[in-house]
Amino acid sequence: MAADVCAALEQDVRAARAAGYSSVDVFTDAKPRLKSVLARLSPAERQTFHAHHGAHYRALVRKTSPDYSLDTARLGWTVDLRVLAGTVVDADSHGLVVRRPDGTSARVDTDVAIDCRGFGTAADTADPLVRSLVAEGTVTPCPSGGGIAVDERLSAAPPGLFVLGPLLAGNVLGGESVWMLESIRTIDEWARSLAAVVVALSSSG
Repeated sequence: MAADVCAALEQDVRAARAAGYSSVDVFTDAKPRLKSVLARLSPAERQTFHAHHGAHYRALVRKTSPDYSLDTARLGWTVDLRVLAGTVVDADSHGLVVRRPDGTSARVDTDVAIDCRGFGTAADTADPLVRSLVAEGTVTPCPSGGGIAVDERLSAAPPGLFVLGPLLAGNVLGGESVWMLESIRTIDEWARSLAAVVVALSSSG
């Protein structure tokens, strides 16, 4: 079911772009519709969509700012810019090895390589506290690996241990997927909810 939702979304996005609509147009219309569809899935299917199809969804509807698009275009006009679709699978002092979508590999010779692929997972983070908590089994990464698994109260497995901020990424809370959590306004909303939980626990204890 989750795979069907992603396939339907991809088909709609491709049709919209073929009709001349921008990523901003697609995202504005697709986000509330997808939220409505996901609400009708079982909790397990919502988590499956988030863990296995979330990155693809974000790539489909990602908005590119005008200044970024213009700078990229300028690079194409002024330098020899080549775009290669694939996944970096190896690197050494001479360059990179990229696996293409069709399964073949290509070597890219380069003097300098800059990793701009985004954040890693909760298990391989450089933060010593999070690494320790995961390694000891005190907390469990969510299925997507992007954050720490919590319940609806933002509580991790040990009593009294709560998660707030970017480490909530990867959870499905209140029927809504938390893709990433970097907006101050959104973090403030979750903080208010968590504060009520902590106050209630303190009062009952």
